[in-house]
Amino acid sequence: MIDEMSDGAVLKRLERSLNAENFSAKIKQQGLHLLERLSSPVRVVVLGLSGSGKKQILNILAGQVVVPENVDLSSFEMVWAEESGTSFTSESGDTQVQKGEFVGMPSDFEPGFTSFELTIPVLNKMSLLCASVSGLESDKKNNIDWAIQRADIVLWCSQEFSQTERDLWAGVPDEIKDHSFFVLTRVDELSSQNELTARISELEDVVAEEFHSLIPVASLQAIGALETDGAPDQELLAASGGKALIDNVLRQVEQGRRADMDSVTLFLSRHNVAVENTQQNTSDTSEQLDSSEKSDQTEISDQSDKITILQSATGIISGVSAPSPNKEDDFTRSVLECLRGRAIDLTRSFGHPDTEEMAAVLDHCATTANDLADICEGADCSGEEMTNLRDDILEFVELMQLIQVEEGDGPAADAVTLLLQLRRDLEFRTAA
Repeated sequence: MIDEMSDGAVLKRLERSLNAENFSAKIKQQGLHLLERLSSPVRVVVLGLSGSGKKQILNILAGQVVVPENVDLSSFEMVWAEESGTSFTSESGDTQVQKGEFVGMPSDFEPGFTSFELTIPVLNKMSLLCASVSGLESDKKNNIDWAIQRADIVLWCSQEFSQTERDLWAGVPDEIKDHSFFVLTRVDELSSQNELTARISELEDVVAEEFHSLIPVASLQAIGALETDGAPDQELLAASGGKALIDNVLRQVEQGRRADMDSVTLFLSRHNVAVENTQQNTSDTSEQLDSSEKSDQTEISDQSDKITILQSATGIISGVSAPSPNKEDDFTRSVLECLRGRAIDLTRSFGHPDTEEMAAVLDHCATTANDLADICEGADCSGEEMTNLRDDILEFVELMQLIQVEEGDGPAADAVTLLLQLRRDLEFRTAA
C-alpha cells in the first residue's frame, strides 16, 4: 500500500496538473471530481426505519456517545472539525450554532437537520450521516434517494428487514448495495428472547443478495463499552459486535480510498502526467516497502499513454502477499497463483504496445477473468469469506465481459483498473 507521503505526492501532482495542463473541459472535470473525492472523507450513511437503532450505530462508529439516547433527532451528521460545535438548521433554512461540546437541543427551535462538528480522529477518514426514513411511503423513498446521493457506504439498520424495508431498499443502485451492510441491531434483545439464531437464518439469503454482508450488533452492550470511564472496554466492545462493525466499515473505507487513489494514478498516466517520487532514497525506507508498494510507486513513463497502461498492467498482481495459514488457504492460494502467473505472462508477452497490442492486453485480462471463474467453479466455497471472495471474482468476470465490447484504448485501461481493485481486495483479505 502506498504510504501517506506518496498519496500526498500523487494528489499534489493532480492538483498542479489541473491548473497547468491543457486539458479539455471534460477531462478537467473528471480530474476535479477525483481531486474532490480524495480530499474529502468517505461518506458513510446509516439508514433504517424509525426505532431501528440508527443513533446507537452512529455513536458506535464515532467511538463515543455523541448523541444521547434521550435526544430525538430525525436526520443528523457527524463531521470532522478543528473545533467542536453543533449547527441546527430548520426546515425553512434558519440556523442556530452552539459552540463547544453538545449540551442539548436549543429551546424554541425545531431543527430539521443537525450537524455535529467534532474533533474525533476517525472523522478524518469518514463522515457519518443518519437519515430519517419515516412519514408517507413517498416521503420515505425521497429521504432514501436524498441520502444515497450522499453515500459511498450504507448501513441499513433493522431487527427484521420487513417487506416494507425490502421494497424501499430495492430502489437503491447496485453499485451502492455492493458497499452496503445490513446491521442487525439490538441482538442482545433478540438473544434474550432466544430468537437470534432463527432471525439470522431468516435473513441470510436476502442479505447475501442485497448487501455486502450482515453484521449483528448488541447495541446496548456496545454503547456500554463506550461509556466506561477512560478508554472503551475493548473486550466488551468485541463481544457486542461493535468492534466487528467498526472494523468492517473502516476496511470498506480504506478499500474505497485505495480504489480512488488507483483511479487518480491511472488518470495521470492516461494523460501523460509524471508523478513525482517523493520517497526517501535510503536503504531503510526501501526495506520497509513491500513489493506491492514498490510496484505502485513505479515511475510513470513520459512516453505514450499506451505504454503506461501496459506498465500498470504488468505490475497488477506481482506484489500480493501469500495468504496466512488457516485462512481458506487452498482457494485463496489458487487465486493468487493464477493472478501472479498471468501477470508474469503479460510482462513477457508485450513490449512497446500499439493499438493491436492494447487489444491484446484487454484479451489477456479477459482470459485471466475466465481462469479465475474456472477456479471458482471448482472450489467448495462453504465459508463466508470464501463465498464473498468468489462473489467478488464472479462480479469482476461479468464486468470484464462488458468492457470487451467497448472500443478504443479505454477498455484496456479499465480492465487494468478492475484487476488492480481486485488485487486490493485480496490484500485486505489476506491481511485480515
